[in-house]
Amino acid sequence: MVYEILLELTEEIVTEISGSISICVGSSTTLCATQGYEYLWSTNESTECITVSGADMYSVEIMLGEYMTVESFDVTLGANLKDA
Repeated sequence: MVYEILLELTEEIVTEISGSISICVGSSTTLCATQGYEYLWSTNESTECITVSGADMYSVEIMLGEYMTVESFDVTLGANLKDA
């Protein structure tokens, strides 16, 4: 008798996005995704980190082989600070 066992192995993509989500007019922030994966940002960049200078909704597709997850976040304009 022959038994066939099918195993489905799945990779868990652990995501962590870092960077400021509130920036002042005229400034920028660098957004970074978790290291070790393939990336496609909504800006069409495929690097681990991107620098953005405008208020907008940004998303990144994070891929590992056939597995993918999407993270989105909103960068907003905060109040400008005046010199004290």
